[in-house]
Amino acid sequence: MKSITRQKTIDEIQRGLKGLDRVFIIGCGTCTTMTKTGGIDQVEEMKKRLQEMNRLLLENARGDFTGVVQSGLLQ
Repeated sequence: MKSITRQKTIDEIQRGLKGLDRVFIIGCGTCTTMTKTGGIDQVEEMKKRLQEMNRLLLENARGDFTGVVQSGLLQ
């Protein structure tokens, strides 16, 4: 599987979140996990960074703040 992904810089993310109150973090369990640009570990790191920025993170049904897509389904 060929995949070209790049992780956004924190500045890009801050600009994209400007004016938004709530954030839900979603990663992917395939391409971005393999390239380490948006898999489980990177989602957890982003969670920490957003909390340091005092962003309100939304919880899913499990009481978690993150989701990882596996085969098109949010896990």
